[in-house]
Amino acid sequence: MLVLAAANHLVVFFLGLELMSLPSYLLVYRLRRDKKSLEAAIKYFFAGSVGSALFLFGVSLFYGLTGSLAMDPADVSSPRLELALTLMGAGALFKVGAVPLHFWLPDVYEAAAPELVGFFSTGVKSAGLVFLFRVLMLLPPASGGFASWLPAVSVVTMTAGNLLALRQTSLQRLLAYSSIAHVGYLLLGVWAWSVLRPVAGLAPMSAAVYVYAAAYLFMSTGAFLALRLGNLRERRQLAGFAKRSPAIAAFLALMLLSLASVPPTGGFLGKFFVFWDAIKAGGAWLAAVAAANSIVGLGYYFALIRDLYLAEPGPETAEDPGPLGPRARVLTFACAIPTLLLGLWPGAWQLAAEWLNR
Repeated sequence: MLVLAAANHLVVFFLGLELMSLPSYLLVYRLRRDKKSLEAAIKYFFAGSVGSALFLFGVSLFYGLTGSLAMDPADVSSPRLELALTLMGAGALFKVGAVPLHFWLPDVYEAAAPELVGFFSTGVKSAGLVFLFRVLMLLPPASGGFASWLPAVSVVTMTAGNLLALRQTSLQRLLAYSSIAHVGYLLLGVWAWSVLRPVAGLAPMSAAVYVYAAAYLFMSTGAFLALRLGNLRERRQLAGFAKRSPAIAAFLALMLLSLASVPPTGGFLGKFFVFWDAIKAGGAWLAAVAAANSIVGLGYYFALIRDLYLAEPGPETAEDPGPLGPRARVLTFACAIPTLLLGLWPGAWQLAAEWLNR
């Protein structure tokens, strides 16, 4: 992922992409060796190969048009350039799990170990966002091109993710569709950056997306950590779980509230900044659609919290795993405290903007 972020040549960039992808395919199976994880790893591998092929095809067109593999903005404008960057951008959209390139994500997230899914939903997804930003920077500053498709992709992604999450019974699969919905919100911020870039300067990344991604790092990692600590796999195991394990239930509830963007959590402030950028970019209707999707998301996040606290424990309710060990307590605090601090710190956006423009 570091190679992916630092490369200034498309061949080195592709090597970084594959150095990130190949270990990911292996880890899906290695951390939980069963038939389901093997099937998910194979699906992930073949789907990832398609994403890499799309990127390489785009690179070949880009090289044929510009005669260069340097990652510098193209000084030409033609339909071939737009096609090249669209194919390269499709590889980035695959990595972040945007619709319609999301088909691999729910199966992989459901089959993999929770701690690995937490890494995929944050680290790999953040690398995919960097991937997308760097592809968009190859466009001339005043060009629309591939970026003009992002509003439609954003709306479809957040809507599909939220609607499909409503009917899930597997907790990891539910959070997988939830992560797809969050990708839709992040893509909205990426589009706003692409529109405001000619006015605001050539910042390498949107401050709003940066803050949102930072908040998502802690709340998504924390949610999967709670599933791991409580040995929680199915939704029915949550019924009355707060009465058996108050600490893990409270931690999971905080992460769910942040994912639902309820103040004063980091998820609320991060989403607020993205919506504000979208309005500044002339996408007030997009911000309204995203706000409506956030209300849909409350349906399944609050339903899980209701199961935790208002349902009575039954025979399928998960058992109390016992007192948390020192490392588990450190990890829970490392996720919970930043989730709250980011929600109480409006200056995070300004700090991120100053850091990114250095």
